[in-house]
Amino acid sequence: MVAWEASLNLEEKRSDVMRRFCYRCGALEAEQGPLINGLCQRCFAEENRLLHVPQELEIIICGRCGAYMVEGKWHRVSGGDLVTEAAKMVALSSIRLAHSTLGEMKLLRPEDVPKVALSVRVRPDDGIIDVRATGKIHELQTEPQIEEAHMTFKIKRVTCDACALKNVHHYEAIVQVRGKFKRSDIVKTLERIAAEAGNQERMAFI
Repeated sequence: MVAWEASLNLEEKRSDVMRRFCYRCGALEAEQGPLINGLCQRCFAEENRLLHVPQELEIIICGRCGAYMVEGKWHRVSGGDLVTEAAKMVALSSIRLAHSTLGEMKLLRPEDVPKVALSVRVRPDDGIIDVRATGKIHELQTEPQIEEAHMTFKIKRVTCDACALKNVHHYEAIVQVRGKFKRSDIVKTLERIAAEAGNQERMAFI
């Protein structure tokens, strides 16, 4: 009797799956894969974008030292082309990826969605940033979504806070060196100390 009831329940579940369909296009779940919030795989991908980016970005660069601003903070260029690095870092900070967690759709930073592959290519001569994302929004998706987007950017050159202070000869402290030392040795030592401090803090300068 128990085995018969279990078999009947299994058949009912199979029949239920056969009957379930996408409310948008009518595709059967049994043929197109598991429904996601009532949508088939294709309709879910069409109604839910993975990649979200702004249309235009403003890249703020210091015209004196070449530092660039990301989310209100100044950064030194680490090497390579200044505009390319600045545009890429600003773009990465502005990109959001859709992710469904616990039944709620959220827009997260790329670093918070590690399973989504993201590529950013800057075309400095054209003022365009190309972005490509590959990944899943929902765990029930059978195939990853592949989306591309393009952003334009403009360069705005300003004077950063550190250069502004240097320009008006603003200093936090005055160091007095006493003793019989060569002036050149003193200058070299102070420059080395300032350089070491400057690697950790942009506002450290002499």
